[in-house]
Amino acid sequence: MHRKTINKYLIKPQDKTPIEEIGGKAWNLMRLRKVKGATVPNFVVIPCKFYNEIALCKQNTKIKNEIFMLPDELNKELLETWHNEFNDKKLVIRSSAQFEDTPLLTFAGQYSSFLGVKTFSEITKAIGLCYQSLNSNNAKIYAKIHQVFLAKQKMAIIIQELADITCSGVMFTAEPVFDNKQIILIEYVNGLGDKLTSGQKTPSRISLKKTKINSDFFLEKLRRLAVEIEKVFCEPRDVEWGYNSFSGQFFLFQSRPIIFNPPKPNNNFFQEKKYTLLCSGQTASRGNTHGRLIIIKNLKDLHAVKKRDILYALCPMSNRFIEALDRSAGLLFRGGILSHFAVIVREFGKPCITSFDNEENLLKHAGKEIFLSATEQVGKILSNNSI
Repeated sequence: MHRKTINKYLIKPQDKTPIEEIGGKAWNLMRLRKVKGATVPNFVVIPCKFYNEIALCKQNTKIKNEIFMLPDELNKELLETWHNEFNDKKLVIRSSAQFEDTPLLTFAGQYSSFLGVKTFSEITKAIGLCYQSLNSNNAKIYAKIHQVFLAKQKMAIIIQELADITCSGVMFTAEPVFDNKQIILIEYVNGLGDKLTSGQKTPSRISLKKTKINSDFFLEKLRRLAVEIEKVFCEPRDVEWGYNSFSGQFFLFQSRPIIFNPPKPNNNFFQEKKYTLLCSGQTASRGNTHGRLIIIKNLKDLHAVKKRDILYALCPMSNRFIEALDRSAGLLFRGGILSHFAVIVREFGKPCITSFDNEENLLKHAGKEIFLSATEQVGKILSNNSI
């Protein structure tokens, strides 16, 4: 047999478990266990084949979403596994859809994940919410834009021990914006990394040369991990990791292919007119564009976004930005260039700049036309109008 069965519903994936059975995220997690020098926290999976059994499609037309109720037998297995496999520790509950984290599409951040789940009622609730996110409005919009047929897609669920870490981050084993495969790009924050991946927190950023040995233990360990990860997957990867500074232990939590696909910028875009530099920032997605600047202070402001507007997100990024992003000409936000939303912006081929200086100049141009020049690492935001 290609897997060891714990019971009816929960499995421990083995090397030959197909991606169709456990979804893209769990399949990549299984392969991460082959990487030398790091630990993948213990996990089990509810396979995709149980999705239809657990989803109850209500006939009442007033109820648009599927309702997910866990069978009594699954609840019993979950409780026993939580006690016996995880010793009642805090858990991470993650989606693992069949199309998720594949070479063609990431669905980065489009499905639900829950960190630090600590009671059994929270565990079952998180599983139901992960299932429900498969057909959320945001996932449907993302799928429609990328011409993916969601109706036949199923979801598995990852149930994993929460690692004890002091800092966490995202590592791209190649630079994604300018397609430099000799550079390792790392962003990290103290504590758990959900604020980093969601774009809610501006991280510390490090760039390493892949072939240059580093004297710093922490950085050298990350460099070696990047090299080992590429050996296992035979391609550049986007990896979520954590580090315990007391034990010196590194953990690997997630991996997906890097989708580069940068648009070809028009380098002559700004040569015909004179422009005033409003501020500069880090290019997160390449290209040149212009449009009316719309300040998004909260999610209610998204309804005002019209086609070809440029969004500046002052509020935490949310999946509700997806539809507005599709209408927009470009995006400005405060998070890192390795966050989930930066990945999505690159997939959409929209110019994007983050981590600004002189933000006050930008805010004064709300409602006015601005120009983005995101063709170099330092992106520029310009205007040809007086304030």
